[in-house]
Amino acid sequence: SNRDVRNFSSSDTGYFLEQTWKLLPESNVPLRQKTLYTVFDYYNALFKLEKFFSNLDSNVVFRHFRDRPDEMTRQALNRQAALNLEIGCSYVRAKLLSIAILAAIAHLTGGDVPMSFFTGDLPEIERCAARLDDKFSQMDTDNGTTGTFQDEKVYELLMKGRRMDSSFDARDSPMAAYLYRMIGAEGVNKSLEYAVVTLDNVSSSGLLKSLPRGVLAEIVRNTATIVEIRADKLLTILEELN
Repeated sequence: SNRDVRNFSSSDTGYFLEQTWKLLPESNVPLRQKTLYTVFDYYNALFKLEKFFSNLDSNVVFRHFRDRPDEMTRQALNRQAALNLEIGCSYVRAKLLSIAILAAIAHLTGGDVPMSFFTGDLPEIERCAARLDDKFSQMDTDNGTTGTFQDEKVYELLMKGRRMDSSFDARDSPMAAYLYRMIGAEGVNKSLEYAVVTLDNVSSSGLLKSLPRGVLAEIVRNTATIVEIRADKLLTILEELN
Protein backbone atom coordinates (compact mmCIF):
# COMPACT_ATOMS: atom_id res chain seq x y z
CA SER A 1 0.00 0.00 0.00
CA ASN A 2 1.00 3.65 -0.31
CA ARG A 3 1.43 3.76 3.46
CA ASP A 4 4.40 1.40 3.16
CA VAL A 5 6.24 3.77 0.79
CA ARG A 6 5.18 7.08 2.32
CA ASN A 7 8.82 7.96 3.05
CA PHE A 8 9.26 8.47 -0.73
CA SER A 9 6.85 11.42 -0.48
CA SER A 10 8.63 13.09 2.44
CA SER A 11 9.85 16.63 1.85
CA ASP A 12 12.77 15.74 4.14
CA THR A 13 15.25 13.73 2.08
CA GLY A 14 17.21 13.01 5.26
CA TYR A 15 14.16 11.19 6.62
CA PHE A 16 13.75 9.33 3.32
CA LEU A 17 17.35 8.10 3.50
CA GLU A 18 17.10 7.34 7.21
CA GLN A 19 14.20 4.98 6.53
CA THR A 20 16.11 3.42 3.63
CA TRP A 21 19.13 2.76 5.87
CA LYS A 22 16.92 1.11 8.48
CA LEU A 23 15.85 -1.44 5.88
CA LEU A 24 19.34 -2.33 4.62
CA PRO A 25 19.98 -5.08 7.22
CA GLU A 26 16.73 -6.81 6.18
CA SER A 27 18.14 -7.59 2.74
CA ASN A 28 21.81 -7.73 3.80
CA VAL A 29 22.15 -10.16 6.70
CA PRO A 30 25.85 -9.38 7.48
CA LEU A 31 24.90 -5.79 8.39
CA ARG A 32 22.92 -7.11 11.36
CA GLN A 33 26.26 -7.84 13.01
CA LYS A 34 27.21 -4.33 14.06
CA THR A 35 30.94 -4.85 14.54
CA LEU A 36 31.59 -7.91 12.39
CA TYR A 37 30.41 -7.04 8.89
CA THR A 38 33.23 -6.52 6.42
CA VAL A 39 34.23 -3.85 3.93
CA PHE A 40 32.97 -6.03 1.10
CA ASP A 41 29.71 -6.76 2.95
CA TYR A 42 28.94 -3.05 3.04
CA TYR A 43 30.19 -2.53 -0.51
CA ASN A 44 27.83 -5.23 -1.78
CA ALA A 45 24.90 -3.74 0.16
CA LEU A 46 25.47 -0.27 -1.28
CA PHE A 47 26.11 -1.72 -4.75
CA LYS A 48 22.65 -3.34 -4.71
CA LEU A 49 20.99 -0.23 -3.27
CA GLU A 50 22.49 1.97 -5.99
CA LYS A 51 21.18 -0.36 -8.70
CA PHE A 52 17.73 -0.37 -7.08
CA PHE A 53 17.55 3.42 -6.84
CA SER A 54 18.90 3.91 -10.37
CA ASN A 55 16.35 1.57 -11.92
CA LEU A 56 13.32 2.61 -9.88
CA ASP A 57 10.73 4.66 -11.79
CA SER A 58 9.30 7.30 -9.45
CA ASN A 59 5.99 7.10 -11.32
CA VAL A 60 5.34 3.54 -10.14
CA VAL A 61 6.15 4.01 -6.45
CA PHE A 62 2.62 5.07 -5.49
CA ARG A 63 -0.42 3.06 -6.50
CA HIS A 64 -3.77 4.56 -7.44
CA PHE A 65 -7.16 2.90 -7.75
CA ARG A 66 -10.49 4.44 -8.72
CA ASP A 67 -9.09 7.96 -8.59
CA ARG A 68 -7.59 7.48 -5.15
CA PRO A 69 -5.46 9.38 -4.60
CA ASP A 70 -6.76 12.04 -6.98
CA GLU A 71 -4.66 13.03 -9.99
CA MET A 72 -3.29 16.24 -8.47
CA THR A 73 -2.21 14.44 -5.30
CA ARG A 74 -0.69 11.59 -7.27
CA GLN A 75 1.37 13.98 -9.40
CA ALA A 76 2.62 15.76 -6.28
CA LEU A 77 3.61 12.42 -4.75
CA ASN A 78 5.42 11.41 -7.93
CA ARG A 79 7.31 14.71 -8.11
CA GLN A 80 8.51 14.40 -4.53
CA ALA A 81 9.45 10.76 -5.05
CA ALA A 82 11.43 11.75 -8.16
CA LEU A 83 13.30 14.46 -6.23
CA ASN A 84 14.07 12.13 -3.33
CA LEU A 85 15.32 9.47 -5.73
CA GLU A 86 17.48 11.97 -7.63
CA ILE A 87 19.13 13.27 -4.47
CA GLY A 88 19.15 9.78 -2.95
CA CYS A 89 20.92 8.31 -5.98
CA SER A 90 23.68 10.91 -5.82
CA TYR A 91 24.01 10.38 -2.08
CA VAL A 92 24.22 6.59 -2.40
CA ARG A 93 26.71 6.83 -5.28
CA ALA A 94 29.03 9.05 -3.24
CA LYS A 95 28.74 6.65 -0.31
CA LEU A 96 29.29 3.69 -2.63
CA LEU A 97 32.42 5.25 -4.12
CA SER A 98 33.91 5.93 -0.68
CA ILE A 99 33.35 2.30 0.35
CA ALA A 100 34.47 1.00 -3.07
CA ILE A 101 37.78 2.82 -2.56
CA LEU A 102 38.22 1.14 0.82
CA ALA A 103 37.26 -2.22 -0.71
CA ALA A 104 39.82 -1.74 -3.49
CA ILE A 105 42.48 -0.78 -0.96
CA ALA A 106 41.58 -3.77 1.21
CA HIS A 107 41.80 -6.12 -1.78
CA LEU A 108 45.20 -4.80 -2.86
CA THR A 109 46.71 -4.83 0.64
CA GLY A 110 45.74 -8.27 1.90
CA GLY A 111 42.03 -8.90 1.51
CA ASP A 112 38.69 -8.25 3.13
CA VAL A 113 38.48 -7.30 6.82
CA PRO A 114 35.82 -6.06 9.25
CA MET A 115 34.64 -2.58 8.31
CA SER A 116 35.83 -1.13 11.61
CA PHE A 117 39.39 -2.21 10.73
CA PHE A 118 39.48 0.51 8.06
CA THR A 119 37.04 3.10 9.39
CA GLY A 120 37.39 2.79 13.15
CA ASP A 121 34.56 1.98 15.55
CA LEU A 122 31.16 3.62 15.33
CA PRO A 123 30.98 6.79 17.45
CA GLU A 124 29.64 6.24 20.96
CA ILE A 125 28.84 8.74 23.69
CA GLU A 126 31.04 7.07 26.29
CA ARG A 127 33.95 6.43 23.93
CA CYS A 128 36.13 8.62 21.77
CA ALA A 129 37.68 6.18 19.29
CA ALA A 130 39.59 7.35 16.23
CA ARG A 131 37.51 7.29 13.05
CA LEU A 132 38.62 7.62 9.45
CA ASP A 133 35.78 10.07 8.79
CA ASP A 134 37.12 12.36 11.51
CA LYS A 135 40.20 12.95 9.35
CA PHE A 136 37.96 14.50 6.70
CA SER A 137 35.54 16.34 8.98
CA GLN A 138 38.45 18.48 10.13
CA MET A 139 39.14 19.66 6.59
CA ASP A 140 37.81 22.80 4.90
CA THR A 141 34.47 21.41 3.82
CA ASP A 142 32.15 24.39 4.13
CA ASN A 143 31.12 24.59 0.49
CA GLY A 144 29.65 22.06 -1.89
CA THR A 145 30.52 21.57 -5.52
CA THR A 146 28.50 23.50 -8.07
CA GLY A 147 25.91 25.36 -6.05
CA THR A 148 22.84 23.70 -7.60
CA PHE A 149 20.10 22.70 -5.18
CA GLN A 150 20.67 18.99 -5.72
CA ASP A 151 24.44 19.25 -5.28
CA GLU A 152 24.14 21.37 -2.14
CA LYS A 153 21.56 19.02 -0.65
CA VAL A 154 23.63 15.91 -1.39
CA TYR A 155 26.73 17.52 0.09
CA GLU A 156 24.83 18.61 3.20
CA LEU A 157 23.43 15.11 3.72
CA LEU A 158 26.88 13.56 3.36
CA MET A 159 28.66 16.07 5.57
CA LYS A 160 26.06 16.66 8.28
CA GLY A 161 24.41 13.28 7.98
CA ARG A 162 21.04 11.63 7.90
CA ARG A 163 18.66 12.41 10.77
CA MET A 164 19.87 9.50 12.93
CA ASP A 165 22.68 6.96 13.15
CA SER A 166 21.76 3.47 12.02
CA SER A 167 22.68 0.33 13.94
CA PHE A 168 25.64 -0.33 11.63
CA ASP A 169 26.62 3.04 10.17
CA ALA A 170 27.16 6.60 11.41
CA ARG A 171 24.77 9.21 10.10
CA ASP A 172 27.51 11.41 8.63
CA SER A 173 29.93 10.54 5.82
CA PRO A 174 32.72 13.17 5.70
CA MET A 175 34.94 11.05 3.44
CA ALA A 176 32.13 10.71 0.90
CA ALA A 177 31.43 14.44 1.27
CA TYR A 178 35.10 15.15 0.57
CA LEU A 179 34.94 13.05 -2.60
CA TYR A 180 31.74 14.74 -3.72
CA ARG A 181 33.20 18.19 -3.12
CA MET A 182 36.45 17.42 -4.92
CA ILE A 183 35.21 15.55 -8.01
CA GLY A 184 31.47 16.27 -8.13
CA ALA A 185 28.64 14.01 -9.24
CA GLU A 186 30.20 13.56 -12.69
CA GLY A 187 33.52 12.45 -11.22
CA VAL A 188 31.78 10.08 -8.83
CA ASN A 189 29.86 8.46 -11.68
CA LYS A 190 33.02 8.15 -13.78
CA SER A 191 34.95 6.39 -11.02
CA LEU A 192 32.01 4.09 -10.30
CA GLU A 193 32.42 2.61 -13.78
CA TYR A 194 35.19 0.56 -12.18
CA ALA A 195 33.01 -0.51 -9.24
CA VAL A 196 31.99 -3.96 -10.46
CA VAL A 197 30.22 -6.71 -8.52
CA THR A 198 33.48 -8.50 -7.69
CA LEU A 199 36.52 -6.27 -7.35
CA ASP A 200 39.75 -7.88 -8.54
CA ASN A 201 43.28 -6.55 -9.05
CA VAL A 202 42.43 -4.90 -12.37
CA SER A 203 39.18 -3.22 -11.31
CA SER A 204 40.62 -2.21 -7.93
CA SER A 205 43.64 -0.55 -9.53
CA GLY A 206 41.45 1.03 -12.21
CA LEU A 207 39.14 2.49 -9.58
CA LEU A 208 41.99 4.04 -7.61
CA LYS A 209 43.68 5.35 -10.77
CA SER A 210 40.43 7.05 -11.83
CA LEU A 211 40.72 9.45 -8.89
CA PRO A 212 42.74 12.67 -9.03
CA ARG A 213 46.17 11.98 -7.55
CA GLY A 214 45.76 14.51 -4.75
CA VAL A 215 42.40 13.07 -3.73
CA LEU A 216 43.74 9.52 -3.70
CA ALA A 217 46.79 10.58 -1.70
CA GLU A 218 44.61 12.28 0.92
CA ILE A 219 42.45 9.18 1.32
CA VAL A 220 45.35 6.71 1.41
CA ARG A 221 47.37 8.72 3.92
CA ASN A 222 44.39 9.21 6.20
CA THR A 223 43.53 5.52 5.96
CA ALA A 224 47.12 4.59 6.82
CA THR A 225 46.78 6.39 10.17
CA ILE A 226 43.85 4.12 11.08
CA VAL A 227 45.12 0.85 9.57
CA GLU A 228 48.66 1.03 10.88
CA ILE A 229 49.28 -2.69 10.30
CA ARG A 230 48.82 -2.12 6.55
CA ALA A 231 50.29 1.38 6.40
CA ASP A 232 53.43 0.34 4.51
CA LYS A 233 51.41 -1.52 1.88
CA LEU A 234 49.04 1.43 1.52
CA LEU A 235 51.86 3.88 0.91
CA THR A 236 53.50 1.44 -1.52
CA ILE A 237 50.28 1.27 -3.54
CA LEU A 238 50.14 5.07 -3.60
CA GLU A 239 53.70 5.23 -4.95
CA GLU A 240 52.95 2.60 -7.61
CA LEU A 241 49.79 4.35 -8.77
CA ASN A 242 51.57 7.67 -8.98
